[in-house]
Amino acid sequence: MSDGWTDRRNRTLINFLVSCEIGTVFLKSVDASNMMKSTNALFEMYDVVVTDVGPQNVVQFITDNAAACVAAGRLLTDKYPSMFFTPCAAHCLDLTLEDIGKIEWIKVAFQKTHKVTKFVYNHTRVLAIMRSFTGGKELVRPGVTRFATYFLALQTLCEQKGNLRRMFVSAEWMESGFTSQANGIAVAEYMYSTTFWESIEQIVEFSEPLVKVLRLVDGDKPPMGYVYEAMDRAKEVIRSKMENNRDKYMPLWDIIDRRWDGQMHTPLHAAGYFLNPLLFYKTDFLEIDAEIKQGFFKCMEKMFPDLEKFDAATIELEMYKHAKGFLSSRAAIQSRKTIQPAAWWASFGDEIPNLRWMAVRILSQPCSSSACERNWSVFEHIHSKKRNRLSQQRLNDLVFVHHNLRLKIRKAQGTIEECLPIDLDEIYPECELIAADDDDDDDDDVDDDYVVADRPLVSEDFDIMRQANFRPEWVEGIRTGSYPGASSSGPPAL
Repeated sequence: MSDGWTDRRNRTLINFLVSCEIGTVFLKSVDASNMMKSTNALFEMYDVVVTDVGPQNVVQFITDNAAACVAAGRLLTDKYPSMFFTPCAAHCLDLTLEDIGKIEWIKVAFQKTHKVTKFVYNHTRVLAIMRSFTGGKELVRPGVTRFATYFLALQTLCEQKGNLRRMFVSAEWMESGFTSQANGIAVAEYMYSTTFWESIEQIVEFSEPLVKVLRLVDGDKPPMGYVYEAMDRAKEVIRSKMENNRDKYMPLWDIIDRRWDGQMHTPLHAAGYFLNPLLFYKTDFLEIDAEIKQGFFKCMEKMFPDLEKFDAATIELEMYKHAKGFLSSRAAIQSRKTIQPAAWWASFGDEIPNLRWMAVRILSQPCSSSACERNWSVFEHIHSKKRNRLSQQRLNDLVFVHHNLRLKIRKAQGTIEECLPIDLDEIYPECELIAADDDDDDDDDVDDDYVVADRPLVSEDFDIMRQANFRPEWVEGIRTGSYPGASSSGPPAL
């Protein structure tokens, strides 16, 4: 895996990490400040790293989705035919969310949301009032990627809708002095606008499935056996949330497919689905999508260039398809849903060794280079202001020791949860309610502070509004639940 970064001295560094059975190991960093990042230059750099690791040990090479990186990756696979090149899935999904955010009415909702959060966090008194009403919960929280953060902000606003609306009619807000300022008035208007809330609630409904896939590919467990199915389920959830209205969900599907089909529908992802016993045995072989089968056989051709081994793996495939031999044992059947797919093959695939070798290598793969990006925090820790004169080689050595020593400690302290498989049924439950009901105070998952802050409005609240010369139409709108001027049709159709 590779990813670029600019340090405090404006040096362009490229990280290289290796994902293997013990975890993600830091290999080295390269100072590319004096290098023109052309396709050939990147290819030569990648080739050196692959040679150091050994081409026979590399299943795939992951970079970000920049055009030069993609072209260099393809040159790499031309030189090493048994190797796969895949763009970073997290980057792909981030670009998908960016494309969705360019839809005009969604862009307007983002601008208004940004105005709300900027106003709250730029004024310490308003921030303190907000935290008192939300029970200490923040409106802005860091996301996996830049654009995921925008969508998570909308989700948080929806969760805190009742508390925020009460905040902007509270005595603390009236006494803050911002009720007469233009930006305070504008933000308060958003809080009472039905159109504003309907817009962001609709955005949350169709964006959350994609954010879940983003978290899946960014996680610590190898997602290669799940990402294909996860994307299909995400699209189905979006269609369900759009009430199966083709005019609403198809524009979103088109955006998703344009990015996903062009960058992430690779044979490796299809083979991951095919070799995941939990998903494979849920469907009859004849009913499995042709694209998945084709992807699997393309992987076989790449990974078994020797015809004898290819034929042997093809024969073994019959045992896997019909769960014969050890694969039909009670332990093998039960373990499909209790251990990770790669571990399942390692435990029960002894009678089909060629297919087991292929399955373990594929199902152990990551789908993104996020581990490289997370490693930049290690660089920031080591390359502080006091140490900003470190040479690149010294910096590289310190990060190598620090990152890999932490990996060793984590492995020594490993828990049983690390061995459990990814549960897509938990990520995408049927009849999922993405946006919480603000009026439901009986939710056992809500803490007591939140329930107290989320109390219904009483007559004293309306008295405070009237004494503060609050706009009469706002008072009446809050009391009746219908803000004057709000669009009954909600946000425009997708």
